[in-house]
Amino acid sequence: QTLYDYEMLTRSHAVPTAQTPTETLEFEKFDFDTTPNGSVQEHRFGTHEALIRQVILSHSAQSVCSDGVLHAGGRVFLRFVIMAKRAFDSVVLGTSIKNRDGLILWGDNTVGMEISLRKGMNVVNMEFSLNIVGGEYLLFCGLADTSYEPRIELDQRWPAEKISIVSTEKVHEGFVFAPCIISV
Repeated sequence: QTLYDYEMLTRSHAVPTAQTPTETLEFEKFDFDTTPNGSVQEHRFGTHEALIRQVILSHSAQSVCSDGVLHAGGRVFLRFVIMAKRAFDSVVLGTSIKNRDGLILWGDNTVGMEISLRKGMNVVNMEFSLNIVGGEYLLFCGLADTSYEPRIELDQRWPAEKISIVSTEKVHEGFVFAPCIISV
């Protein structure tokens, strides 16, 4: 059983079929493409009434694309460009960084925050210290409508993209980048 199969089982519940909005034609100017990212063998699912169109992970808050290489311990900005076919009163956005074995090294979400989406383009920003040792990792993200119980998966991207982290430290154990100050 793969990590994807496990995640699908733990989130299995009836997902209502999205109704086609009557104003579909006016959204032709927006990009609602849900083609998975083939370079990371992405699995993508949900109703796609709202979707995570772009994920940008960078050391610059103003960047319009992800950095090719990130630096361990540095401050990073994670921007999600979300397209919504209609307004949503309450959504949760979550993200995690996993190693190639599926071990979650870092993650956060917007649970407990009041986040709504308006019809059209929305942007959600996160900022954090990238305290992960150098290596190749995968960034996962998901968006759910929490107006209902159980929640409705809008767009899950597993994984959305690959990230490369470099470290100045030559020797480390584990996955957390937290160099100590040593005195003798």
